[in-house]
Amino acid sequence: MAAANLGGMEKRTTAPLWAKILYALAALVAIAAVAPAKAQTTSPTLSLSTSNPIVNEGNSTTVTITRTGSTASAVTVPFALTGTAIKWNDYRRTPNGDMPVSLVIPAGSASASMTIQAVSDSQTEGSETAIFTLQSVSGYVLGTSALALAINDPGVNTAPPVINTGSTGSTGSTGSTTTPTTTAATLSISASVAIVNEGNSTTVTISRTGSTASAVTVPFALTGTATKWIDYRRTPNGDMPTSLVIPAGVASASMTIQAVSDSETEGSQTAILTLQPVSGYSLAVSAVALAINDPGVTTAPPVINTGGSTGSTGSTGGTTTTPPPTTTTPTLSIATSNAIVNEGSSTTVTISRTGATTSAVTVPFTLT
Repeated sequence: MAAANLGGMEKRTTAPLWAKILYALAALVAIAAVAPAKAQTTSPTLSLSTSNPIVNEGNSTTVTITRTGSTASAVTVPFALTGTAIKWNDYRRTPNGDMPVSLVIPAGSASASMTIQAVSDSQTEGSETAIFTLQSVSGYVLGTSALALAINDPGVNTAPPVINTGSTGSTGSTGSTTTPTTTAATLSISASVAIVNEGNSTTVTISRTGSTASAVTVPFALTGTATKWIDYRRTPNGDMPTSLVIPAGVASASMTIQAVSDSETEGSQTAILTLQPVSGYSLAVSAVALAINDPGVTTAPPVINTGGSTGSTGSTGGTTTTPPPTTTTPTLSIATSNAIVNEGSSTTVTISRTGATTSAVTVPFTLT
């Protein structure tokens, strides 16, 4: 009986090592599947935007500060104001009439806005910039941290500079600000005709670019070998000013310059008009030369090197070269049709002149 019982017992075997390893790995995978994963958190951000970056005087734009993340509590967001425009004078918040340096995003809101107006004035300023730059706020990172507005005179459509903001950490500083060169308003001078014979006239025009909202007085210097009033003057006024007013609403002003007729033999003289600096403008074509010629003389005026454009507060560009014009001095000559004259025959003796023939000239000669 004992032997039979022993024979009836089930034989037990040990599992191989590879099976034990597989079992352990399966258990680890099962544990990982049911374990809660650690959530990744995103820091809330602050960003700045505008409805329109180009604002002409008298118009307005909306500047908005937006936040992500919780809106459970209010947050005060400070910002710096920089650029060439002056707060209060060139731009301000409306209808408040002030220009704050912080904005409160209320509890329960994700953003706050303010209306910025470009202030109308009588000055010619072209385009100026107002740059808003967010400052660090604890617990937030800065997304779009800066924006630029172009505060433009009426009719000027210059865009603002491009701002490189770069995201920052919650305690970091904002990215760099790049301010490219904007197009400045310019002044130029021109003449309809550069060669003016006595009794004739030419039109001299001073032109401007940029805003025409207000009048501008443009001074100019008069130089050259010709004498104002005596050799040339403005007509029909009969004077010779040293400035010209471009009225509000127009881009240029002109005057008629007449070469005065006289009995003198002068050949060719020059009248050079050179623009002087005007605040808010650079000088493009800064000078023009006129040849004030006797009748029949076709001498051209000297070439004026006006150089490059100049800054709004600098002197005129380049140098004005006033080389003496190549004039032809009138001459007197004597000639004969036949130098050999036999008794009873004749010859013709002729005195000739070059240059103006508007007046008679008595030519003495001696007989030897």
